[in-house]
Amino acid sequence: MFDLIAQVLDTKEAFPSASNDSERLVEIAQEFDEHWRFRSAADLSIMILKMLYAAPPGFVETLVRVLREEVEWQLQRILTAPSDRQERPY
Repeated sequence: MFDLIAQVLDTKEAFPSASNDSERLVEIAQEFDEHWRFRSAADLSIMILKMLYAAPPGFVETLVRVLREEVEWQLQRILTAPSDRQERPY
């Protein structure tokens, strides 16, 4: 499981909801540590990746929950986006 999480974080795109939203970036960072501040979602991913293998108790569980929320956010965004495909009668 650690390898899968590490691969997701290594892309530096694990938190798309925070990529252009500084408030969301702060919210996610504070899930792990109330004092964390980052300039970008990529920086957050790098810090989490560094901490992953020497994580304090509960860190991995928090990470999995936050990543799950990101997947749900991304799916909701995709499902509610206007479709540019034309309906085709079959």
